[in-house]
Amino acid sequence: MKAYKRFVDWARMLALFVAVFIADIALRSLEQAKESVCVSVVVIGIVAILVMHLVELLAVTMIERWSWLRHRIVGDACIEGVWFDTVVNEDLYGIVNIQMTTDGIRIIGEQFDSKGTTTATWEHYHTVLDGGTLRVIYRSPHFGGSTPTEVQGMAMYVFSGEPGRPPTYYNGFFVDTGYCEPRSCQLRGYRISDSSKLARLREPHTKHQVVLELLRESRQ
Repeated sequence: MKAYKRFVDWARMLALFVAVFIADIALRSLEQAKESVCVSVVVIGIVAILVMHLVELLAVTMIERWSWLRHRIVGDACIEGVWFDTVVNEDLYGIVNIQMTTDGIRIIGEQFDSKGTTTATWEHYHTVLDGGTLRVIYRSPHFGGSTPTEVQGMAMYVFSGEPGRPPTYYNGFFVDTGYCEPRSCQLRGYRISDSSKLARLREPHTKHQVVLELLRESRQ
């Protein structure tokens, strides 16, 4: 997230220069209009504050809306995307959506069995990204039994890939703490890069088909 903060700091610095430039123009205009010093100071202050907030808002909005800009800013540390993972030695699979924002990492996930049936969903409470390691505290409603339950837990993802390029794989584990005994499982995942699959995952009527395709590919 340091890259995001540097970008926002750069935007703030740019906003400061723009505000000073516009304030100087406004000051000259007020001097020519022979306005009082008090009025000039108030007007210039308002203009400077508005310009700084506007430029910062535009910078944050661009980051939030344009994924290509986020990827360009973060570079080879970009973990944003849709990932498919397998729980080692379990009949469990998952699709994980990761988004990088100026406020931190946003994560939501969905867990499936071997038939592509959703057995749980989860979302983050708190995330920490340290280099290529992501630590997550989450809540997870489960639907597999006769009565829906909710568990909490923590997970860790260690991302890897080719040097100089965004990561394409991760290894890790999660620990569900909502049971009588905490359950710990290992994970292996990869980034879904097929644009066709990503588009169909976003459509409710084609999502299940894509999940089945991913399940078949994971068994090959």
